[in-house]
Amino acid sequence: MIHLFELGWVRLIHQLRDPVLDLFFQSLDFFDRQEFFFVLVPIVWMGIGWKPGFKLFSILFLSALMNHFLKGLFASPRPFHLDPALGIIHVHGLGFPSGAAQTVILLSGLLIKQWQNSWKWLVVIPYVLFVSFSRIYLGLHFPSDILGGWIVGLFL
Repeated sequence: MIHLFELGWVRLIHQLRDPVLDLFFQSLDFFDRQEFFFVLVPIVWMGIGWKPGFKLFSILFLSALMNHFLKGLFASPRPFHLDPALGIIHVHGLGFPSGAAQTVILLSGLLIKQWQNSWKWLVVIPYVLFVSFSRIYLGLHFPSDILGGWIVGLFL
């Protein structure tokens, strides 16, 4: 089982725990919360236009449906389900694919298309890496969950 192999990696990352890192990575969990999207969609809708706002809403809605379907299909546990000591925060539901990784790829793709300057990569790359790594650090996902989320996000 791949999770037994990956559990060792998650435990290794878990050894990096530090109160400052805990707070930093917990704060990144906001980017995977409904509250973030409830703020983001109206900002895009009113600030950029109704078409980009509706497109963002539609993509996020489709992504959530796809993620829910795939999680049910694969029924994959989260690291803290196998080792409760790994859970810095706990969420409900299954692990594969990572909805946060899926969404961060979707949002990054939209940002890349929207911004026409080269410094967009200085925002997008750290955003993808930090949010994705935070999911492993917090004990919420295995690396394969993250990779699966990236792949689904790229296809959407």
